[in-house]
Amino acid sequence: MKTRKKLLALTLVLVMALSLVACGQSKTSSANTSSGSTTPAADVASTEPTTIYFCNYAILETAHTDYWTQLIADFEAAHPEYKVEVVSAAYNDVMTYVTTRVGGGERVDLMLGEVTWNSILAANGITSPVNEVLDEEFLSQFDSSVMDCYNYDGACYGIPMYISNLIVYANKNYLEQAGLDYTKPPKTSDELLQWCEALQGITNPASGEQVTAFGISMAEKTAPGAFLKSLVYAFGGHILDENGKLDLDNQGFQEALAFVKECTDKGYSPVNCLPKDFRPGMGSGAVAMYVDQTWGFSGVYAVDPNAADYVVSFPVPSMGTNGKGATNLSAHTLFVANNGEKEAAATAELVKFILNYEGTWKHSYDTTPAYFAYAGAKDMPISSVLDGAREASSNLASEVYLPEQDAFQIAIATMFNSICMGEATQEQAIAKFTSTVTPLLP
Repeated sequence: MKTRKKLLALTLVLVMALSLVACGQSKTSSANTSSGSTTPAADVASTEPTTIYFCNYAILETAHTDYWTQLIADFEAAHPEYKVEVVSAAYNDVMTYVTTRVGGGERVDLMLGEVTWNSILAANGITSPVNEVLDEEFLSQFDSSVMDCYNYDGACYGIPMYISNLIVYANKNYLEQAGLDYTKPPKTSDELLQWCEALQGITNPASGEQVTAFGISMAEKTAPGAFLKSLVYAFGGHILDENGKLDLDNQGFQEALAFVKECTDKGYSPVNCLPKDFRPGMGSGAVAMYVDQTWGFSGVYAVDPNAADYVVSFPVPSMGTNGKGATNLSAHTLFVANNGEKEAAATAELVKFILNYEGTWKHSYDTTPAYFAYAGAKDMPISSVLDGAREASSNLASEVYLPEQDAFQIAIATMFNSICMGEATQEQAIAKFTSTVTPLLP
Protein backbone atom coordinates (compact mmCIF):
# COMPACT_ATOMS: atom_id res chain seq x y z
CA MET A 1 0.00 0.00 0.00
CA LYS A 2 2.76 2.43 1.03
CA THR A 3 4.78 1.64 -2.10
CA ARG A 4 1.78 2.21 -4.37
CA LYS A 5 1.08 5.53 -2.68
CA LYS A 6 4.63 6.70 -3.27
CA LEU A 7 4.60 5.59 -6.88
CA LEU A 8 1.36 7.47 -7.38
CA ALA A 9 2.84 10.50 -5.70
CA LEU A 10 5.92 10.37 -7.95
CA THR A 11 3.67 10.17 -10.98
CA LEU A 12 1.84 13.25 -9.73
CA VAL A 13 5.09 15.18 -9.45
CA LEU A 14 6.12 14.25 -12.99
CA VAL A 15 2.72 15.13 -14.44
CA MET A 16 2.74 18.50 -12.70
CA ALA A 17 6.26 19.28 -13.81
CA LEU A 18 5.58 18.31 -17.42
CA SER A 19 2.38 20.35 -17.49
CA LEU A 20 4.33 23.35 -16.24
CA VAL A 21 6.93 22.98 -18.99
CA ALA A 22 4.16 22.65 -21.55
CA CYS A 23 2.71 25.94 -20.39
CA GLY A 24 5.99 27.76 -20.92
CA GLN A 25 6.74 28.28 -17.20
CA SER A 26 3.67 30.52 -16.79
CA LYS A 27 2.91 29.24 -13.28
CA THR A 28 6.40 29.87 -11.91
CA SER A 29 6.65 33.31 -13.41
CA SER A 30 3.30 34.32 -11.93
CA ALA A 31 4.24 33.20 -8.42
CA ASN A 32 5.11 36.01 -6.02
CA THR A 33 7.97 36.26 -3.54
CA SER A 34 8.45 38.95 -0.94
CA SER A 35 12.07 39.56 -1.94
CA GLY A 36 13.16 36.77 -4.26
CA SER A 37 12.97 33.03 -3.83
CA THR A 38 16.55 31.94 -4.44
CA THR A 39 17.97 29.75 -1.69
CA PRO A 40 20.86 31.55 0.07
CA ALA A 41 24.36 30.47 -0.96
CA ALA A 42 26.22 28.16 1.40
CA ASP A 43 28.99 30.70 2.10
CA VAL A 44 26.70 33.42 3.52
CA ALA A 45 28.21 34.76 6.72
CA SER A 46 26.90 33.18 9.90
CA THR A 47 25.82 36.62 11.13
CA GLU A 48 23.20 36.77 8.38
CA PRO A 49 19.62 35.90 9.45
CA THR A 50 18.47 32.37 8.80
CA THR A 51 16.02 32.54 5.90
CA ILE A 52 12.97 30.30 5.74
CA TYR A 53 10.53 29.99 2.86
CA PHE A 54 6.81 30.20 3.60
CA CYS A 55 4.44 29.10 0.82
CA ASN A 56 1.29 31.08 1.55
CA TYR A 57 -1.50 31.45 -1.03
CA ALA A 58 -3.67 33.51 1.36
CA ILE A 59 -1.33 36.49 1.35
CA LEU A 60 -2.51 37.12 -2.22
CA GLU A 61 -6.17 37.27 -1.14
CA THR A 62 -7.50 40.72 -0.21
CA ALA A 63 -9.24 39.57 2.96
CA HIS A 64 -6.03 38.07 4.35
CA THR A 65 -3.16 40.19 2.96
CA ASP A 66 -2.95 42.72 5.80
CA TYR A 67 -3.08 40.05 8.50
CA TRP A 68 -0.28 37.94 7.06
CA THR A 69 1.89 40.91 6.10
CA GLN A 70 1.66 42.38 9.61
CA LEU A 71 2.24 39.02 11.28
CA ILE A 72 5.42 38.37 9.32
CA ALA A 73 6.71 41.89 9.99
CA ASP A 74 6.03 41.45 13.71
CA PHE A 75 7.74 38.05 13.72
CA GLU A 76 10.88 39.42 12.08
CA ALA A 77 10.91 42.35 14.52
CA ALA A 78 10.69 39.93 17.44
CA HIS A 79 13.23 37.55 15.88
CA PRO A 80 15.86 39.53 13.96
CA GLU A 81 17.87 36.31 13.66
CA TYR A 82 15.28 35.01 11.19
CA LYS A 83 13.98 36.20 7.84
CA VAL A 84 10.77 34.99 6.19
CA GLU A 85 10.57 34.85 2.41
CA VAL A 86 6.99 34.41 1.25
CA VAL A 87 6.61 32.37 -1.91
CA SER A 88 3.08 32.19 -3.19
CA ALA A 89 0.69 31.35 -5.96
CA ALA A 90 -3.07 31.60 -6.20
CA TYR A 91 -5.09 28.96 -4.33
CA ASN A 92 -5.95 26.93 -7.43
CA ASP A 93 -2.29 26.93 -8.56
CA VAL A 94 -0.40 26.57 -5.30
CA MET A 95 -0.19 22.77 -5.22
CA THR A 96 1.28 22.67 -8.72
CA TYR A 97 3.61 25.53 -7.78
CA VAL A 98 4.99 24.00 -4.59
CA THR A 99 5.34 20.52 -6.11
CA THR A 100 7.28 21.93 -9.05
CA ARG A 101 9.36 24.19 -6.80
CA VAL A 102 10.48 21.38 -4.50
CA GLY A 103 10.91 18.99 -7.43
CA GLY A 104 13.23 21.56 -8.98
CA GLY A 105 15.47 21.64 -5.93
CA GLU A 106 14.15 24.73 -4.15
CA ARG A 107 12.84 24.30 -0.65
CA VAL A 108 9.76 25.29 1.30
CA ASP A 109 10.03 25.32 5.09
CA LEU A 110 6.40 26.10 5.90
CA MET A 111 3.20 25.93 3.89
CA LEU A 112 -0.35 27.10 4.50
CA GLY A 113 -2.89 24.71 3.06
CA GLU A 114 -5.87 22.42 3.56
CA VAL A 115 -6.01 19.21 5.57
CA THR A 116 -7.02 17.39 2.36
CA TRP A 117 -3.56 18.13 0.93
CA ASN A 118 -1.85 16.26 3.75
CA SER A 119 -1.08 12.91 2.13
CA ILE A 120 -0.13 14.44 -1.24
CA LEU A 121 2.43 16.76 0.35
CA ALA A 122 3.79 14.03 2.60
CA ALA A 123 4.03 11.41 -0.16
CA ASN A 124 5.94 13.84 -2.38
CA GLY A 125 8.48 14.64 0.34
CA ILE A 126 7.41 18.28 0.45
CA THR A 127 6.53 18.12 4.16
CA SER A 128 7.91 16.31 7.18
CA PRO A 129 6.35 14.74 10.27
CA VAL A 130 5.62 17.60 12.64
CA ASN A 131 7.68 16.07 15.45
CA GLU A 132 10.81 16.53 13.33
CA VAL A 133 10.37 20.30 13.64
CA LEU A 134 8.12 20.97 16.64
CA ASP A 135 8.66 19.86 20.23
CA GLU A 136 6.33 17.47 22.02
CA GLU A 137 5.27 20.02 24.64
CA PHE A 138 3.90 22.30 21.91
CA LEU A 139 2.30 19.44 20.00
CA SER A 140 0.55 18.23 23.15
CA GLN A 141 -1.55 21.40 23.12
CA PHE A 142 -3.59 20.23 20.12
CA ASP A 143 -6.79 18.19 20.26
CA SER A 144 -5.80 14.57 19.64
CA SER A 145 -8.95 13.80 17.62
CA VAL A 146 -7.95 16.56 15.21
CA MET A 147 -4.31 15.50 15.02
CA ASP A 148 -5.39 11.95 14.18
CA CYS A 149 -6.80 13.33 10.93
CA TYR A 150 -3.26 14.27 9.84
CA ASN A 151 -1.93 10.73 9.99
CA TYR A 152 0.04 9.51 6.99
CA ASP A 153 1.87 6.18 7.19
CA GLY A 154 1.87 6.32 10.98
CA ALA A 155 3.10 9.90 11.44
CA CYS A 156 1.39 13.27 11.89
CA TYR A 157 2.14 15.77 9.13
CA GLY A 158 0.09 18.91 9.90
CA ILE A 159 -0.84 21.54 12.49
CA PRO A 160 -4.37 23.00 12.39
CA MET A 161 -4.88 26.75 12.66
CA TYR A 162 -8.68 26.95 12.39
CA ILE A 163 -10.93 23.92 12.20
CA SER A 164 -14.42 23.14 11.04
CA ASN A 165 -16.61 20.14 10.48
CA LEU A 166 -20.08 19.92 9.01
CA ILE A 167 -22.69 21.67 11.18
CA VAL A 168 -26.30 22.79 10.81
CA TYR A 169 -27.22 26.48 10.63
CA ALA A 170 -30.81 27.51 11.35
CA ASN A 171 -32.94 30.66 11.47
CA LYS A 172 -34.30 30.66 15.02
CA ASN A 173 -37.20 32.91 14.06
CA TYR A 174 -38.47 30.27 11.63
CA LEU A 175 -37.85 27.55 14.19
CA GLU A 176 -39.98 29.39 16.73
CA GLN A 177 -42.66 29.97 14.12
CA ALA A 178 -42.74 26.20 13.50
CA GLY A 179 -42.93 25.46 17.23
CA LEU A 180 -39.35 24.15 17.43
CA ASP A 181 -36.95 24.86 20.30
CA TYR A 182 -33.49 25.68 19.00
CA THR A 183 -31.99 24.99 22.44
CA LYS A 184 -33.10 21.36 22.06
CA PRO A 185 -31.94 20.44 18.55
CA PRO A 186 -32.65 17.07 16.90
CA LYS A 187 -30.55 14.18 18.14
CA THR A 188 -31.36 11.66 15.39
CA SER A 189 -31.99 11.69 11.66
CA ASP A 190 -35.67 10.91 12.29
CA GLU A 191 -35.97 13.97 14.54
CA LEU A 192 -34.19 16.07 11.92
CA LEU A 193 -36.72 14.97 9.31
CA GLN A 194 -39.50 15.93 11.72
CA TRP A 195 -37.99 19.41 11.94
CA CYS A 196 -37.84 19.58 8.15
CA GLU A 197 -41.52 18.68 7.93
CA ALA A 198 -42.41 21.32 10.53
CA LEU A 199 -40.54 23.97 8.54
CA GLN A 200 -42.08 22.95 5.24
CA GLY A 201 -44.52 25.64 4.19
CA ILE A 202 -42.99 28.47 6.26
CA THR A 203 -42.85 31.62 4.14
CA ASN A 204 -40.45 34.51 4.04
CA PRO A 205 -42.35 37.55 5.38
CA ALA A 206 -40.42 39.87 3.06
CA SER A 207 -41.06 37.97 -0.19
CA GLY A 208 -44.02 35.75 0.67
CA GLU A 209 -42.15 32.79 -0.87
CA GLN A 210 -41.76 29.40 0.77
CA VAL A 211 -38.39 29.05 2.48
CA THR A 212 -35.97 26.15 2.05
CA ALA A 213 -36.56 23.80 4.98
CA PHE A 214 -33.15 22.08 4.93
CA GLY A 215 -30.55 22.93 2.31
CA ILE A 216 -28.12 20.19 1.28
CA SER A 217 -25.50 21.25 -1.27
CA MET A 218 -25.18 18.70 -4.05
CA ALA A 219 -24.25 20.56 -7.23
CA GLU A 220 -21.43 18.89 -9.14
CA LYS A 221 -18.55 20.69 -7.41
CA THR A 222 -15.93 19.69 -4.84
CA ALA A 223 -17.45 21.40 -1.75
CA PRO A 224 -20.87 19.71 -2.10
CA GLY A 225 -19.07 16.40 -2.57
CA ALA A 226 -17.16 16.97 0.67
CA PHE A 227 -20.40 17.80 2.51
CA LEU A 228 -22.18 14.71 1.18
CA LYS A 229 -19.19 12.57 2.13
CA SER A 230 -19.46 14.00 5.65
CA LEU A 231 -23.13 13.06 5.80
CA VAL A 232 -22.20 9.50 4.90
CA TYR A 233 -19.80 9.44 7.85
CA ALA A 234 -22.50 10.92 10.10
CA PHE A 235 -24.57 7.85 9.26
CA GLY A 236 -21.65 5.63 10.31
CA GLY A 237 -20.88 4.79 6.69
CA HIS A 238 -18.02 5.31 4.30
CA ILE A 239 -17.24 5.50 0.59
CA LEU A 240 -13.62 4.35 0.81
CA ASP A 241 -12.49 1.78 3.34
CA GLU A 242 -9.46 2.30 5.58
CA ASN A 243 -7.17 1.09 2.79
CA GLY A 244 -8.55 3.54 0.26
CA LYS A 245 -10.59 0.93 -1.59
CA LEU A 246 -14.06 1.73 -2.91
CA ASP A 247 -16.75 0.23 -0.70
CA LEU A 248 -20.38 1.29 -1.12
CA ASP A 249 -21.84 -1.91 0.25
CA ASN A 250 -22.34 -0.60 3.79
CA GLN A 251 -25.45 0.39 5.68
CA GLY A 252 -24.34 3.93 6.48
CA PHE A 253 -23.78 4.84 2.84
CA GLN A 254 -27.13 3.40 1.78
CA GLU A 255 -28.96 5.20 4.60
CA ALA A 256 -27.27 8.52 3.77
CA LEU A 257 -28.27 8.20 0.13
CA ALA A 258 -31.86 7.43 1.12
CA PHE A 259 -31.94 10.37 3.53
CA VAL A 260 -30.74 12.90 0.96
CA LYS A 261 -33.19 11.57 -1.63
CA GLU A 262 -36.07 11.82 0.86
CA CYS A 263 -35.14 15.44 1.58
CA THR A 264 -35.26 16.31 -2.12
CA ASP A 265 -38.31 14.19 -2.93
CA LYS A 266 -40.31 15.90 -0.19
CA GLY A 267 -39.11 19.34 -1.23
CA TYR A 268 -37.13 20.08 1.92
CA SER A 269 -34.00 20.75 -0.12
CA PRO A 270 -33.64 21.88 -3.74
CA VAL A 271 -31.31 19.89 -5.96
CA ASN A 272 -28.23 21.12 -7.81
CA CYS A 273 -27.34 23.84 -5.26
CA LEU A 274 -24.02 25.11 -3.94
CA PRO A 275 -23.11 26.42 -0.47
CA LYS A 276 -22.98 29.90 -2.00
CA ASP A 277 -26.68 29.54 -2.80
CA PHE A 278 -27.69 28.74 0.78
CA ARG A 279 -25.39 31.24 2.54
CA PRO A 280 -26.97 34.39 1.09
CA GLY A 281 -30.33 32.63 1.31
CA MET A 282 -29.90 32.33 5.06
CA GLY A 283 -28.97 36.00 5.24
CA SER A 284 -31.97 37.10 3.18
CA GLY A 285 -34.54 34.91 4.95
CA ALA A 286 -34.95 32.40 2.12
CA VAL A 287 -33.50 29.43 4.05
CA ALA A 288 -34.62 27.98 7.39
CA MET A 289 -31.84 25.37 7.87
CA TYR A 290 -28.87 24.14 5.88
CA VAL A 291 -25.57 22.26 6.38
CA ASP A 292 -22.22 23.99 5.95
CA GLN A 293 -18.72 24.46 7.32
CA THR A 294 -18.26 27.00 10.12
CA TRP A 295 -16.63 29.61 7.87
CA GLY A 296 -19.67 29.50 5.63
CA PHE A 297 -21.24 31.94 8.07
CA SER A 298 -19.07 34.71 6.62
CA GLY A 299 -21.21 34.40 3.47
CA VAL A 300 -24.36 34.83 5.56
CA TYR A 301 -22.92 37.79 7.43
CA ALA A 302 -21.91 39.45 4.16
CA VAL A 303 -25.59 39.63 3.17
CA ASP A 304 -26.91 40.66 6.60
CA PRO A 305 -24.45 42.03 9.21
CA ASN A 306 -27.15 41.41 11.82
CA ALA A 307 -27.44 37.70 11.00
CA ALA A 308 -25.88 36.70 14.34
CA ASP A 309 -29.08 37.97 15.98
CA TYR A 310 -31.14 35.15 14.51
CA VAL A 311 -28.81 32.45 13.12
CA VAL A 312 -28.00 29.54 15.44
CA SER A 313 -26.09 26.31 14.94
CA PHE A 314 -26.23 22.73 16.17
CA PRO A 315 -24.32 19.51 15.42
CA VAL A 316 -25.28 17.10 12.68
CA PRO A 317 -27.31 14.54 14.68
CA SER A 318 -26.50 10.87 15.17
CA MET A 319 -27.82 9.69 11.83
CA GLY A 320 -29.36 6.39 10.82
CA THR A 321 -28.97 3.03 12.53
CA ASN A 322 -25.34 3.21 13.66
CA GLY A 323 -24.21 6.79 12.99
CA LYS A 324 -22.74 8.98 15.73
CA GLY A 325 -22.89 12.25 13.81
CA ALA A 326 -19.13 12.25 13.19
CA THR A 327 -18.14 14.31 10.14
CA ASN A 328 -14.91 15.04 8.29
CA LEU A 329 -12.40 17.66 9.34
CA SER A 330 -11.85 20.83 7.35
CA ALA A 331 -8.88 22.86 8.52
CA HIS A 332 -6.62 25.69 7.51
CA THR A 333 -3.33 23.98 8.14
CA LEU A 334 0.36 24.68 8.64
CA PHE A 335 2.64 22.06 7.07
CA VAL A 336 6.33 21.98 8.03
CA ALA A 337 9.48 20.65 6.40
CA ASN A 338 12.78 19.76 8.06
CA ASN A 339 15.40 21.41 5.86
CA GLY A 340 18.23 21.54 8.38
CA GLU A 341 18.79 22.42 12.02
CA LYS A 342 18.75 26.23 11.67
CA GLU A 343 15.83 26.26 9.26
CA ALA A 344 13.81 23.85 11.41
CA ALA A 345 14.41 25.99 14.50
CA ALA A 346 13.28 29.10 12.64
CA THR A 347 10.21 27.30 11.27
CA ALA A 348 9.28 26.11 14.74
CA GLU A 349 9.48 29.65 16.08
CA LEU A 350 7.29 30.97 13.26
CA VAL A 351 4.65 28.28 13.79
CA LYS A 352 4.52 29.03 17.51
CA PHE A 353 4.39 32.75 16.79
CA ILE A 354 1.41 32.28 14.44
CA LEU A 355 -0.51 30.17 16.94
CA ASN A 356 0.21 32.55 19.85
CA TYR A 357 -0.31 35.77 17.89
CA GLU A 358 -3.36 37.65 19.12
CA GLY A 359 -4.08 38.86 15.61
CA THR A 360 -4.53 35.25 14.45
CA TRP A 361 -7.64 34.74 16.55
CA LYS A 362 -9.00 38.22 15.87
CA HIS A 363 -8.56 37.58 12.16
CA SER A 364 -10.46 34.32 12.46
CA TYR A 365 -13.25 36.00 14.38
CA ASP A 366 -13.55 38.75 11.77
CA THR A 367 -13.17 36.76 8.55
CA THR A 368 -13.10 32.99 9.11
CA PRO A 369 -15.54 31.83 11.81
CA ALA A 370 -14.13 28.58 13.15
CA TYR A 371 -13.25 26.42 16.12
CA PHE A 372 -9.74 26.18 17.53
CA ALA A 373 -7.93 22.93 18.30
CA TYR A 374 -5.04 24.68 20.08
CA ALA A 375 -5.13 24.86 23.90
CA GLY A 376 -3.46 28.26 23.80
CA ALA A 377 -6.58 29.65 22.10
CA LYS A 378 -9.08 28.21 24.57
CA ASP A 379 -9.96 31.65 25.94
CA MET A 380 -10.16 33.36 22.56
CA PRO A 381 -13.68 34.35 21.44
CA ILE A 382 -15.45 32.60 18.62
CA SER A 383 -18.58 33.71 16.82
CA SER A 384 -21.60 33.33 19.10
CA VAL A 385 -23.36 31.66 16.18
CA LEU A 386 -21.02 28.67 16.50
CA ASP A 387 -21.69 28.03 20.19
CA GLY A 388 -24.55 25.61 19.61
CA ALA A 389 -22.41 23.21 17.57
CA ARG A 390 -19.16 23.56 19.53
CA GLU A 391 -19.40 20.04 20.97
CA ALA A 392 -19.25 18.61 17.45
CA SER A 393 -15.83 20.09 16.70
CA SER A 394 -14.07 17.02 18.14
CA ASN A 395 -16.55 14.48 16.76
CA LEU A 396 -14.48 13.71 13.69
CA ALA A 397 -14.14 10.87 11.22
CA SER A 398 -10.66 10.34 9.77
CA GLU A 399 -10.50 9.63 6.06
CA VAL A 400 -8.16 8.58 3.29
CA TYR A 401 -7.19 11.57 1.12
CA LEU A 402 -6.54 10.94 -2.55
CA PRO A 403 -4.13 12.79 -4.86
CA GLU A 404 -7.20 13.61 -6.98
CA GLN A 405 -9.37 14.56 -3.98
CA ASP A 406 -11.28 17.29 -5.84
CA ALA A 407 -12.19 14.96 -8.70
CA PHE A 408 -13.27 12.32 -6.18
CA GLN A 409 -15.57 14.75 -4.36
CA ILE A 410 -17.05 16.08 -7.59
CA ALA A 411 -17.90 12.49 -8.54
CA ILE A 412 -19.66 12.01 -5.18
CA ALA A 413 -21.77 15.11 -5.75
CA THR A 414 -22.56 14.03 -9.30
CA MET A 415 -23.77 10.64 -8.07
CA PHE A 416 -26.08 12.09 -5.40
CA ASN A 417 -27.33 14.90 -7.62
CA SER A 418 -28.16 12.68 -10.59
CA ILE A 419 -30.16 10.31 -8.37
CA CYS A 420 -32.06 13.12 -6.67
CA MET A 421 -32.78 14.89 -9.96
CA GLY A 422 -34.06 11.68 -11.48
CA GLU A 423 -31.45 11.70 -14.22
CA ALA A 424 -30.33 8.17 -13.32
CA THR A 425 -31.45 5.27 -11.18
CA GLN A 426 -29.43 4.54 -8.07
CA GLU A 427 -27.83 1.54 -9.77
CA GLN A 428 -26.90 3.57 -12.85
CA ALA A 429 -25.48 6.45 -10.80
CA ILE A 430 -23.41 4.15 -8.62
CA ALA A 431 -22.09 2.29 -11.67
CA LYS A 432 -21.02 5.56 -13.28
CA PHE A 433 -19.47 6.76 -10.03
CA THR A 434 -17.52 3.52 -9.70
CA SER A 435 -16.12 3.76 -13.23
CA THR A 436 -15.20 7.42 -12.68
CA VAL A 437 -13.37 7.07 -9.38
CA THR A 438 -11.69 3.68 -9.80
CA PRO A 439 -8.77 5.18 -11.78
CA LEU A 440 -8.25 7.73 -8.97
CA LEU A 441 -7.76 5.11 -6.27
CA PRO A 442 -4.43 3.80 -4.95
